Amino acid sequence: MHNAYYLCIMRNILILFLILVIPVFSFSQIDSVVLHTPHFKKRPLVAALETASVNILINRYDAWARDLDWAKVTPKHWRDNLHKGFDTDGDAFETNLLSHPYHGSLFFNAARKNGSTFWGAIPYVLAGSWTWEYFAETYPPSEIDWNTTTLGGVYLGEITHRLTSHLLRDHKRRDFSFLRNLGATALDPMGQINGLINKDVRQSYESTNYRRFPVKSQLSMGFSKLFKSNKILPSTSYFHMNYSMIYGDLFEASDDYQPFDHFILRTWLDINSIRDLDKNYFNIMSHAPLWKISKSKNNIFSVSSHYDFIHNNIFKVGAISITTDYHVQAKTDNTSLLAAVKVGPILFGSANSEVVEVIEIFKEDDGEFLRDYVYGKGYMIELEALFVTQRYGRIISSFNNWMIYTQRDTPGTERNSVFKIEYYYPIWNNWGIGFEFFKYHRSANYDEHVEYQGIKNGYSEMKFLSVMSF
Repeated sequence: MHNAYYLCIMRNILILFLILVIPVFSFSQIDSVVLHTPHFKKRPLVAALETASVNILINRYDAWARDLDWAKVTPKHWRDNLHKGFDTDGDAFETNLLSHPYHGSLFFNAARKNGSTFWGAIPYVLAGSWTWEYFAETYPPSEIDWNTTTLGGVYLGEITHRLTSHLLRDHKRRDFSFLRNLGATALDPMGQINGLINKDVRQSYESTNYRRFPVKSQLSMGFSKLFKSNKILPSTSYFHMNYSMIYGDLFEASDDYQPFDHFILRTWLDINSIRDLDKNYFNIMSHAPLWKISKSKNNIFSVSSHYDFIHNNIFKVGAISITTDYHVQAKTDNTSLLAAVKVGPILFGSANSEVVEVIEIFKEDDGEFLRDYVYGKGYMIELEALFVTQRYGRIISSFNNWMIYTQRDTPGTERNSVFKIEYYYPIWNNWGIGFEFFKYHRSANYDEHVEYQGIKNGYSEMKFLSVMSF
């Protein structure tokens, strides 16, 4: 629930974003990534030992070095936790929806670097999350942590596994060695540890013998200007930084597609204050097909996993979802159009809400109950389209809707939607300018609380960007 590891991660959110941009240095040298990540020797016992070691080391650091009472577990606490079962917790949004998935990714990558497949690594995440919840804290196990560590850990685990494999591939012959090592260590420390102790992992980072395919990425910087809001905000303009990547080609003919052979990753950072890190907001939106069925070379059905972590001046939305998708593309010599419709259940979702002000558990503040959001399950809808011209640039539009039904704290609904339209115009070589319109809308309703029925708010902003594409 609470530990120094998570606090350390949150203090380094800004660094994490910059680490995610480090692949740009690699993409500027080579426009391809590993299609099938290396297959390592199967070491299931080593993977299990590393999974357990992650929890033991974190717990002992919190107990011995930081002298935190909740980390000083005894067999009595283990018995109590096993008897009580899952409860809720009061951790902050960033801790539960970002730091816990990162924790879970350590378990996942311990298994991946010791020979497990994508599906074979999932039991290690389940075991690592379960043992932490029951045996590493004096607090009762948290159902929030169980969901976010497991579901989010699998998603971020495979993303970081593949990014690390690309960063370190052909490692001795490529430039920016220090930066690529820094990025790989932050994204996948278990991979780096196994690279030191296992020869097959280390040799894979030097190999060039992998089939490759194109990857597209974009780095944007500029500022965002708020022009409509029904809430008073601390600032109306701020610095904006955005990194996006399309990994793989979903429309490539392949009889052996593996989960995450294609994924889209979007990360951005809004900097409102240099001095106050709490006013700087890191965001992630990503989805990856797990299976695909090609009806033709231009029409594909897929089942995708989604990880969304949205955090800004007004709202917070976290969701881990599964969708059924339909993708279509149309191409000519100078233009192309790609579009997709995605619908499916939210396995675990959360959204900040004013209703926490009247829920009794939130009032019992012991200084550690930081949760300002509610959570539950629901469904999501995503619509997106990309229109690209060789001469006039590209237009990207998307609509995301998350409907979350809350039950644990109080029955209610939280509907959050984001509409974006972006235009990027090429100026010279890989450089260009961009404009992005962003509109957020929220509606909420809580039947048991008259004062929190029919809530509606939102805001709109325009972003002006300098763009570098690869």
